[in-house]
Amino acid sequence: MTPRAVIVAERLEHSYDEALSVGCTVGRSHTHSKSNANGVLPEMQKDHADEEPKGQLTTHPEQVDLLARRSPSRRLVSRTCSGCAALAALLLLAAPALGAEYWQIRRPDATIIVEGDRAFAERALARIVLLQETARLLFQWPSDFHPRRVLAFAVDETLLREVFAVDPIDMNAGALAAQGLALVVAPLRPFNRRELEAMQHVYGRILSLEGATAKWPECAKLGFGMMFTQAEYTGKSHLYIGASRILPWNPLTPERFVGDEPPSRSQLDADRRGFSCYLLDEMLVTGDSATRAAIGELYQALAAGTPIQSAIPPALGGTLQEFSRRFRTYYDLRNNRLHELDIKADLPLPEPAVSDAEAMPREKVRALLGQVCAKLANCRGREPTH
Repeated sequence: MTPRAVIVAERLEHSYDEALSVGCTVGRSHTHSKSNANGVLPEMQKDHADEEPKGQLTTHPEQVDLLARRSPSRRLVSRTCSGCAALAALLLLAAPALGAEYWQIRRPDATIIVEGDRAFAERALARIVLLQETARLLFQWPSDFHPRRVLAFAVDETLLREVFAVDPIDMNAGALAAQGLALVVAPLRPFNRRELEAMQHVYGRILSLEGATAKWPECAKLGFGMMFTQAEYTGKSHLYIGASRILPWNPLTPERFVGDEPPSRSQLDADRRGFSCYLLDEMLVTGDSATRAAIGELYQALAAGTPIQSAIPPALGGTLQEFSRRFRTYYDLRNNRLHELDIKADLPLPEPAVSDAEAMPREKVRALLGQVCAKLANCRGREPTH
């Protein structure tokens, strides 16, 4: 059973038609793919914090009013496909068009097409690279590690519905997890200041599949996906992930949520498992070096097929019973120290794109999306592959 969204948008000065719901779900085959990039540009959002030393995780207190519910209108799509180099080549042939409402901008390792204007295209490309730098920080990637190339679309949902037969999220992810270009296709919600939140969710889940974390359990990737979704970027390249933006549930015991997803019994269990996975990833990211290493060791052991009863490292108690006690204690004390669990850091400063943004007509964008849906065997008017 799919859980309701756990992360939601803050209420800014606007009055929104609905609370944002971000597909941070459990028990659903989300995007499993890869990408590659370096460099950044900023996007304007609410300024949160003082400047901090680069690459350090520090605290930032903030209380945010939240509301959580799943919205059926929120569609998130991403896939990896083999042979996607041809798609990237198509983008190089896209000719500028005066008066277009879609824009393309490129770097050697990333191409993005957005609905909006030139400035928004630059911000969206910057967001892709900022997400990569966020992954480098959270996952402690070495400096010479780079995720694979990205082809991203952030366009109106109406256009996606015209092209795709079914929501590609519901397709068999295993059939799409081939080597190649990382595909990120996500809708915009232009009436708010978090219009790229869906793209963050989709690409964040992909980045969780890069490097050593690729072999971690699905639960670990789910928790990190929530972090990417709620990440906020201010100023030049300032990262803020607020612990208070996660709707808390009474967590499950580790044997009920770590590792592969168990058969769903109720919506409540699905929601509790989603929060429990986030909580364990939060322990990893905000913990000391010993805790980080121990939880990473636990994830690796579970991925290798070790039963959880035998996979608990000494640093986590050595036994399932002791680990469960520590996990519960962490949760019980969490509300009293949320400000200590906020994550903020100054990421590396942005580098400019290598190409000017090019205006594109809607028909050209639709044709390119048609190439994507063909690779996914999920075009409207054709029998989709599940």
